[in-house]
Parts: sequence; structure tokens; C-alpha cells
Amino acid sequence: MDFSITSFITFSIFTVISSIIFILRKRATVNIWYSGFLLAIGLGQLAAALDPNPLTEPATILIFQQVLARTLSFISYWFSPYFMLLVGLELQPNFSPSKHPAVKYWLMLPILLGMIINLIDFYQSFIYIYLDFSNRFFIVSIWGVFCTVVANFFLIKAALLETSKKIKRQTVMIAFLTLPSLWVTYQAYILPLNGPYNFSHIAGGFGIFVALTFFFFAFKYGIMGLKITIENDSFEYAMKAANSGTIIINHAIKNQLSTMDIAIEVLKNTPSETKREEMIKIVESSSSHLKEIITKIQDQINDIVINKNQHDLSNVIHDTLFSISQTLDDNQIKLNLELSPITVCFDRIHIQEVLLNLIKNAVEAMPNGGQLTIKTFIRSKKAFIIIQDTGCGISKDQLHIIFEPFYTTKQHNGNFGLGLSYCYNVIKNHRGNIRVSSTPCVGTTFEISLPL
Repeated sequence: MDFSITSFITFSIFTVISSIIFILRKRATVNIWYSGFLLAIGLGQLAAALDPNPLTEPATILIFQQVLARTLSFISYWFSPYFMLLVGLELQPNFSPSKHPAVKYWLMLPILLGMIINLIDFYQSFIYIYLDFSNRFFIVSIWGVFCTVVANFFLIKAALLETSKKIKRQTVMIAFLTLPSLWVTYQAYILPLNGPYNFSHIAGGFGIFVALTFFFFAFKYGIMGLKITIENDSFEYAMKAANSGTIIINHAIKNQLSTMDIAIEVLKNTPSETKREEMIKIVESSSSHLKEIITKIQDQINDIVINKNQHDLSNVIHDTLFSISQTLDDNQIKLNLELSPITVCFDRIHIQEVLLNLIKNAVEAMPNGGQLTIKTFIRSKKAFIIIQDTGCGISKDQLHIIFEPFYTTKQHNGNFGLGLSYCYNVIKNHRGNIRVSSTPCVGTTFEISLPL
């Protein structure tokens, strides 16, 4: 049987770009769906490489290479529209698969129905669409056209309605990468309705377009987490890394010194022996924590060092709240705790510092008092921590950049500082995830997930 080198090269292009986008998925779930979309198209090209002249082969010869080619064709035909639709839906708040996991499962139903049809009539099923485009091809054709049109509609809509310039540019670039899929869909899903049609060269052209455009955007603007620069001033980079690390360490030290200052003031003015002993414990705790922080937080040149051990999440939260109890009282913060006993493997010092940063941010967002809710629970083999305040909230145009180093919104609304970039790095080093949602004048919610 022949082997198409051209189709295999196209498959390799799709696979490489798909892998790059998937590896860069740290902050954007859309990367996962887009990488799946490109990989599914690539598998179709691998099918074309394995069986480049299917129409000259007898349809009844079930040798391994033919069966593999047609199986890959089935996967490509059904899953490339599936992942493309998830890309479009991810940019729609009401349908986002990352926020509403049920969406991605419901969209699997048409694919499962296609597999059932395979079992009912194997020789005229979709596994042979690459070979003879069976009479039932119109079903997968409807699926492909529907997903492609809806996905591109949502991408264009998201690009037009987005108000944040940074997010808008990313959305426009993703839409630009995806729009040619309408032509590919016409070639792959509509023209074959009239009979066998070889469109592998069209898919190959789309792969080359995606590769060239993706790397152009990566060089020019940065896309999906990738920013390529030709030159790198090592001195400037070293200074930026050192400054970043210094700022993060200073932020941690400031947190502890603030707690100690409040406790010392109370010590000066309270005659109560019990209260004095409590404040002394807070000072000792903050002092001990400060020493550990200084030794644990590395400058930005090095990775954060994580030393994991088994800890009860509720105990760490209670200890963190105790160290800041006076601040909570002074700011009239009402606590609402819904904590479950969950044992997780994590670095206690770093996670406690993350919690302290988020709680202090919540307090600063409620200068006139309010409610601080902290919850813990287990879902999908992960431990979740929810920290929710009733403060001033964050505007949508700033929400997506609060985890970036050197960025602070305190000069605008007195809410968040540079400690959030540290929080993000710590959670990612634990192979966890941290998300934020906020509504101005209503409050902000941070969601942390850690693997069990």
C-alpha cells in the first residue's frame, strides 16, 4: 500500500502546533480545546498518509493499515468539529465548558450516536467515509457544518463585544486562525455529498496557514501564552527577574510586619493579661512565619521550591485566620466558615502565605466591613478552597491581568497587590489551579484547587 509523505508532513505540522498550544495551557482552557481541534484534523491527514488512494482499493480488504486509516478518519470527522465548537463556547460565559462541565459531555452525544450507527451497519458506517463516503455521510456532514458555523459565529461575536483591548486582540487572533475552517468544512463535509472527493491538499494548506500565522502572531504580539523574541538583553532580564523576586519577598515581609504592628499596638493599650498573651502568640507566630518565608521564597531567577507533606487543610486555614484575627476584628469582618476535614499533600508555608495574601486582599476590599466566606470541599479528586468577599470587586478589563508580575490595582481601587503573582506560581507549582471571578460593588471569589 502506498504512503503519502506530503500528508504525513501535514500531520506533523498539526501535531507540533497542537502540542505547543496544549503545553501553554496554564491560564487558558481554550488552549486545550484548540489543541484538540488541530490534533483531530492532523489525524485525518495521518489517515490520508496511511491510505492515500482508498478508492482504488477493494472496500472489503480489511488489512491493518486500511482499518487504522479509516478509524483515524472517523475520529477526525467527528472530533475536529467537536473541539472547534468547544473553542467557540469557551468564550461565551453562559456556555463555557470550563465553567459548565456538562456542556462538553452533552456535545459527545452525536459522536456516540455515530458509533452506534457503526455497530448497526458496519460496512456502510462512518468508519468508511474516508473510503466511499457512504450514504449516511450526510449525518456527519450536518454535524461538521453546524459546529463550524456556530464556533466561528461565537468567535466573531466574542471579538466584537470584548471591551478589554488585551483580551480582544487574543480573541481576534484566534478567530483569524479559525475562519479558514469554513472553507475546509465546505471541502470536507459538503462537496463529498456528491460523491468521493479528495480534499487532503485543502487540509494541508490549512495546516500550513495555521502554522505560519500562529508563529507570526507569537513573534508580533504573543498568542495563547506564547511570546517569541529574537533578541534578549540578559542584563535587563536579570534585573527584571531580581526586581520581581525582591518585590514578592517584600510583599510577604510587609504582610507579617503589618500583623505584628497591630498586635504590638494592642499590647501597649490593653491591661488584659489574656489579651496580652494572645497578642504575644500572634507576634511569635508572625515572626516564625516570617523567618520561614524569607528562606522559602526564591527570587524570580529560580523556581519556587516546594516541599510537600500531608496536612489538614482546615487546620492551615484556622492558623492563618488566627494570625490575622486582630485585623479581621478591627475591620469588622464577619467570618463564614464551611470547612471540611481534608488531608492534602502540599507545602504548608507557601500555601499559608497564599491564603494570607488572599484574605488580606479580601479585607482591603471591604474597608467598611463585610462578610468573608471560606469553604473547602472535594470534587473530581481535587480539594477546593473558596475565598469569597463582599467587597468592591474588580472591573472586567483588569480581571484577566491580576496574576501578572509587577501589576497592581491598589493604585486604582485599593484591592489587589503583587502578591497574587506569587499565589499563582505557588498553586501552579502544586499542579493546582487558581481562578477568580468578580462583580464590581458585589464582591470577588477566588477558587483554588489542589490535587488529592
